[in-house]
Amino acid sequence: MNEFLSVLLVSIGLAMDSFSVSIATASEITKIKLRQILYISAYIGFFHWLMSFIGGYSGLFLTDILKKVDHWLALIILVVLGSKMIYEAITNKKRRALLFNSSVLFVLALATSIDAFGVGLSYGFFNKSIFLTSAIIGTVAFLFSYLGFFIGKLFKGMLKNKMQLIGGLILIGIGIKIFIDHSFIN
Repeated sequence: MNEFLSVLLVSIGLAMDSFSVSIATASEITKIKLRQILYISAYIGFFHWLMSFIGGYSGLFLTDILKKVDHWLALIILVVLGSKMIYEAITNKKRRALLFNSSVLFVLALATSIDAFGVGLSYGFFNKSIFLTSAIIGTVAFLFSYLGFFIGKLFKGMLKNKMQLIGGLILIGIGIKIFIDHSFIN
């Protein structure tokens, strides 16, 4: 159960980018259909699954080579990704709203899921269940993206930076936990 909770927290941290994009989009678009919200959320969730899956299998192949430094790499990857999210939240970096155009949606889904590749890579180093981990990451990204549209309509963009800040802190915390677990416990 502890491992599931860890994966769930990492998934929530990763989903904060998608969540904030959905909130920003919903606060800027006057009319959006439920079918469009489901499509966009599924697209984002799929990319999170795909990127973490690819990262996980890449990590498996690199495990023997990087075994002695894997906890350092996980720490660095998660702290860098978390710091990037915190920086964007603090500097109030403006995100472009999703447009209902397949090329813009592709770029946005890819951009919000790049972090999932790095997390998948670190899970691959530790030989975790990549398919299950990726499925959780993709599902949480879908749910948070979906939820973000509705929250964005309710709060008109007031929460987006706070959620991104929380997501960054979660990723940094998980990176530190992995480092401590593998440095001092194993």
